[in-house]
Amino acid sequence: MTTSLKFDKREPCASCPYRTDATLELWHREEFEKLLAAERTEWGTQYGCHEFRKRRDEAQVCIGWLINQRERNVPSIALRLTLIRSEEAQQCIKEASSPVPLYETIEEMCEANGVET
Repeated sequence: MTTSLKFDKREPCASCPYRTDATLELWHREEFEKLLAAERTEWGTQYGCHEFRKRRDEAQVCIGWLINQRERNVPSIALRLTLIRSEEAQQCIKEASSPVPLYETIEEMCEANGVET
């Protein structure tokens, strides 16, 4: 994803795979594998909400992913660059929260969805 993502939501969508109460295996296996591969690089990436992509709305950052990045001290260089350039992104990462628990790690989320890490 690029820096053209919107940062105007504050909670993960109901089907966000980072939520422990979300339907499992909603994403295709390749999406989980791409996420794992990107997170293992120094650069990282930025992930858009899959729900918005399905509806073809404007690209919205995945809030579950954003909270995970914050909890891990924002390891993605790609996200850090966006935070430098965007007050909207800075506000979003500060205010984002989830009404339910999220998986603590990306690996835990992937494994729960049947993807080996």
